[in-house]
Amino acid sequence: MAIEQSANIIFCLKLGKTAGEEYNMMKSVYGSDCLSAGDEKHARVEHCKDMLRSAQSDTKFTKLIVTGDEIWC
Repeated sequence: MAIEQSANIIFCLKLGKTAGEEYNMMKSVYGSDCLSAGDEKHARVEHCKDMLRSAQSDTKFTKLIVTGDEIWC
């Protein structure tokens, strides 16, 4: 559900909703399952740690990253 909520947050931002409006809307839809800013930050930090561990343990890891920059590829 976190991915769905993240997509909804981006949608609200594009609509020009404030953080408070956005949170209230998310809370009304998801109730107690609503992600807080702290939850989002924690999830992103954990994802970054996983990426760093992968890069350190697998020397080919960075070659698998797709950037869309044809020069880099």
